[in-house]
Amino acid sequence: MNPIAGIGRLVALVVSLAALASCGGGGGGGDSKSIFTAPVDNSVSRIDIAPAAPTSLVSGAIATFTATAFTKTNTSLGSSGISWASSNDAVASVAGGVVTAKLVGSATITATSGGVSSSGVVVTVSVGPPATLAVRTQPGGATSGAAFATQPVVEVRDAAGNLVTTSTASVNVALGSGGGTLAGTATVSAVGGVATFSGLSISGLIGLRSLTFTATGVAAATSGTFALDAGVATVLAIRAQPVAATAYAVFTTPAVVESRDAAGNAASSTAAVTVTIASGGGTLGGATSVNAVAGVATFSTLTINGTAGARTLTFTSGALPAVTSASVTVTAAPPAIIALAPSPATITAIVGTPPAALNISVTNSGVFPLTNLRVQSITYSPISPGSWLAATFASGTDAPATLRLAATTTGITPATYTASVVLAGDGTAAPTTTLIVNLVVLPTSNNAYGTTANKVSVVSIGAALSPGLVTTIAGGVVAPDPTVTYSARSSAIATVDATGRITGVAQGQTWIAALSTQSNSDSVLVIVPRSTGIVLKSDITKFAFAVGDTITVRVQIDTRGASLGAVTATVTWPVYTGPTGVFASMSLVDVATTASPLAPAFAIDNSVNVIRINGGSSSGATGVVLLAVVRFRVARSGLTGVYLAATEMLGVDFTNLLPTTTVTQYPIIVP
Repeated sequence: MNPIAGIGRLVALVVSLAALASCGGGGGGGDSKSIFTAPVDNSVSRIDIAPAAPTSLVSGAIATFTATAFTKTNTSLGSSGISWASSNDAVASVAGGVVTAKLVGSATITATSGGVSSSGVVVTVSVGPPATLAVRTQPGGATSGAAFATQPVVEVRDAAGNLVTTSTASVNVALGSGGGTLAGTATVSAVGGVATFSGLSISGLIGLRSLTFTATGVAAATSGTFALDAGVATVLAIRAQPVAATAYAVFTTPAVVESRDAAGNAASSTAAVTVTIASGGGTLGGATSVNAVAGVATFSTLTINGTAGARTLTFTSGALPAVTSASVTVTAAPPAIIALAPSPATITAIVGTPPAALNISVTNSGVFPLTNLRVQSITYSPISPGSWLAATFASGTDAPATLRLAATTTGITPATYTASVVLAGDGTAAPTTTLIVNLVVLPTSNNAYGTTANKVSVVSIGAALSPGLVTTIAGGVVAPDPTVTYSARSSAIATVDATGRITGVAQGQTWIAALSTQSNSDSVLVIVPRSTGIVLKSDITKFAFAVGDTITVRVQIDTRGASLGAVTATVTWPVYTGPTGVFASMSLVDVATTASPLAPAFAIDNSVNVIRINGGSSSGATGVVLLAVVRFRVARSGLTGVYLAATEMLGVDFTNLLPTTTVTQYPIIVP
C-alpha cells in the first residue's frame, strides 16, 4: 500500500467526522460551531475520615466519625455508599460512623467505598466506671458447718464486663437460696477490683444452695447452685426405737442408730456403733457392734437374753455422746425344742466291713437356750443284737451340737436293725426326744458294668450306649446296689447319665466308671471316632484277660462311605525293659491275611513288636473291611495293649484319606 495515500484517507475521515458533528447529524445546516468534550471520571480515588487522629474512649462511650470520598481530581463525592468496619468488634464496634467503646483494648476503624478503603483510625478503649459484680470462682465442696473447699471470688466490672482494677468496693455475701446459716467474713473489700472470700461456711440441712453478692452502686451477682453435704458426726441419734418380742429372740423392730452432724444430717460415717444394756439386767445376744453404712447402723441380729421385764439400751461410738433408747419390754421366752437332722437316721454297712460314723445335727427350734445335751438311753428292737450303736456328742453339749453315731457290724448277719436313742437337754418343755436309728447290713456284692460284649465299645458322636449294670451277692443272687453312681473320666469325649447310658461327644477314648460305696466299682472303655472319615479298629470287646489266654485281634477298616484303594497300617504291642532284659507281656502267635479282600502283605519286626500291613483294591473296598487277623498269647500279668495306626490311607481315586482317619488303642489288663 502507498503510505501517502493511507495518510490521505485518514485525514479525510477525521474531516468528515468533524463536519458531521457541526451539523448535528442532520440537514438544515447552520453557521454555529460545536466543540468535542471527553467524559468525566467520578470514581473514588481516596476516602478521608474525620477525626483522623487516634481516639481514646471510656468503655460504654460513643464517638461519631465522618468519612468523605474524593475523585482523582480531588472532587468530593460525599459520604453516600460508604461502609464502616472495626478490626475488633469486641473492643469497639462501628455502625454508620458511630463507634461504641466496649472491652479494654485497641481497634482500628476504617471506611470503604468502591473497593477503596481509608486509612485506619486507632480507637483505644479504657475501663469504664463500676457497673456490676460477677462471680469469677464459684463456691463448692460445701459440708455443713465446715469452710467451703472452694471459696468464692467476685470481680467488680464495668457495663461491658471489663475488670475495674481501680475498684476497692466492699462486696457483701448472703445466702441466695436453700436456707441455713452462713458463717465467716461476709464483707470483703476488693483489691484490684477482685474480692476474695475465705472461711465461708453454711450450717443447715443437706441440699442445694446459692450465694448472692452485693456492693453499693453496682448490680448484684448470684453464684451457681452447689450442694451442701453432711458435715462430720457430732452426735448419735436413734432413728428407729427397738421393739423386742421375747427374750432370746431377735427384735421385731431392730434398733437403727444414726451418726449426725450438728445440723441433724446423717453423717457419712463408717465408725462402729456399740450397744449395751443400760437398765433391766440380762445379757445381749447377736451383733453388739455394727459398722455404720452412710452414717446408719442397724442392729438386725440383736437379742436380749434373760427374764421378762423392761430394758433400756445405750449406744456409743468413739467420742460421740452416748444415746439411750426408750424402754424395751421383753416377754418370757418359749422353751427350747430339740431338732434333729437327719431324723430318722440310717447307717448302711456291708457285712464284715465297719461303716463310717454318721453325724446328726442337733439344733434348737425353740427360743430359750438349749444346753447340757445328753444321751439318756439306747434301746434296740427285739431282733437286734445288743450294743451295736454308740452315740456321743462330738462338739460340746450346748445347741447347736453334733451327735455322732458309730455302728459295729462284726458278727451281724445281713438285715435291717433298729435302735432308739433318747436325748435330753436343759431348757426344754418336753423332758426327752427320741431319735430312731436304722442299721442296714448288706451282703457282699459285686457290680459288673457292661458285659464281655461291650466292655470296649466304639460309640459315634451323638450315638448312645447302655452297657448295663448287674449286681450280684453271695450265691449269685441278683440284687440292686443303691449306692452306684456313674462318672466319665473325660466328659468332653463322652457323657454318662444317672442310669449308666453313655453318649459320644467328641473324638477320643475315655473310661466310664460305675462307682459304689461298697468298694466294688467297675468300668467300660468308650472309643469315639471322628464324625466323618475312616476308622481303623478291632473287634476286641473286653480288656481283662488272664495269663495263658489267646487274644484274637481282627484288624478292620470301617470305610464309612469312602471307597478304599490302598492302606498301610501297623499293629504294635509294648516292649518293656526290666532287670532281666527286654521283654513283652504278650507274644505273637500268628498273622493271617488270606480272608482280606485287600490282598495284604505284611512284615514283622520282632525287635520293636511291630507288624506292618500293606493292602489295596483297584475297584475300591467299601463297608467294614477285614485287613488281618493277629493272635497273641498273654505271657505276663500287668498292663499292656494293642495299638492300631495308619501311615497311608488312599481312596480308589488316590484321595488322601489319612487326615480324617481315626486310629484306636485297646488296653489289655492282666491280673
